[in-house]
Amino acid sequence: SEESEESEESEESGVSIGPVGLDLSNLGMNDDTIEEFFKRNEERLNEYTYLSLEGNKLTALPSWIKKLPNLKSLNVSRNKLTDLPILSNLKSLDINDNEFTELPTWIESSPSLEILYVSNNKLTKLPRGIGKLPNLRILNVSNNKLTKLPREIGKLSKLEIFGLSNNKPTKLPIETGTCPLYNSNPADKKDNQEF
Repeated sequence: SEESEESEESEESGVSIGPVGLDLSNLGMNDDTIEEFFKRNEERLNEYTYLSLEGNKLTALPSWIKKLPNLKSLNVSRNKLTDLPILSNLKSLDINDNEFTELPTWIESSPSLEILYVSNNKLTKLPRGIGKLPNLRILNVSNNKLTKLPREIGKLSKLEIFGLSNNKPTKLPIETGTCPLYNSNPADKKDNQEF
């Protein structure tokens, strides 16, 4: 059947299409080839909850990405991105290994975000609005150029994992609020204010 041939062709090209996810990782696609792929598969856009464009040559995400109404998890690591369109319904976002110098401002208005990977970019600061993410459990900002952290990071009451290695912060915020990572032992808080 025509549908079977289409499925086999996708498998042979390395594209993995499933009922809820789409993996286009490491295919050497650029901005134009990604756009063309989605023009041919537009009827399936409503199905996807997961999308991986990891390890391609993207400098920008295509406009169709905003047409994925059920998208909850996005992996665009190992590209050359500096910004993202507004995708405020995500639960998981991986933008590791890109060219970000700051987080997209819409992230501050994403209350459903639980996992945020931003390591190996060029961040020099985190926005104060990072504290507006009530469900954030994992935040990895390792291998950036951070020199200080906003005190609002202490509002992340559900934070379980916080990767900060290979940055140059001189101090942790004194007021760490309800963040469980900083409140395990009051003596540790005092000792860890200086790096």
